[in-house]
Amino acid sequence: MRNEQRGFTLIELMVTVVVVAILASIALPNFRSFMRRNAVSGTANSVMADLQYARSQAIAQGGNQLTYVSICPSTDGSTCVAGAVSYDAGWLVYTDPKPKDGYAADAQHQLLRVAQPDSGVSIRAINGPGGVLTFNPRGELLITSNDFYLAVCSREGSGSGVGASTSQVPGLKVEVSMSGRIVVRKLQSDDSCGS
Repeated sequence: MRNEQRGFTLIELMVTVVVVAILASIALPNFRSFMRRNAVSGTANSVMADLQYARSQAIAQGGNQLTYVSICPSTDGSTCVAGAVSYDAGWLVYTDPKPKDGYAADAQHQLLRVAQPDSGVSIRAINGPGGVLTFNPRGELLITSNDFYLAVCSREGSGSGVGASTSQVPGLKVEVSMSGRIVVRKLQSDDSCGS
């Protein structure tokens, strides 16, 4: 009885390698776009969740006293960046004795949350105030324009700067009305990712 061992021929192995290379070259760009879309979606959901949390805390803590809850951009997780429209490095959610007051580690302010978004995403405040966003005890956002939103866009690599909304990786906007209603929508062609 002969024991024959059969393996791959060189031609079969080369054909297999070529097929795998072709499939990888097709799948890799789609996978990158998928990962970037996921980062934009996850970050927009985090922004929306923290805005909803701030609003609900303003309503819950309001009671008979005038307590506000604010969100501000932060680069170090402990202080606000005055006048900034970029939330790329993160943000703070905190109680605020005065509307639109920056966070300070004192008895009058209570730090509720610290957030740090994905590094491949830019977040910019559009058509609204730079710096602090404040909800009053009725859950209203203290802004003067009803077309305010936070643009969440993907950017290449982990660098800085404003991202872009493309057909492959569309940006999202977290709209916050003066009444406090929060909605996430796709950026339209005339919407900005910021400047």
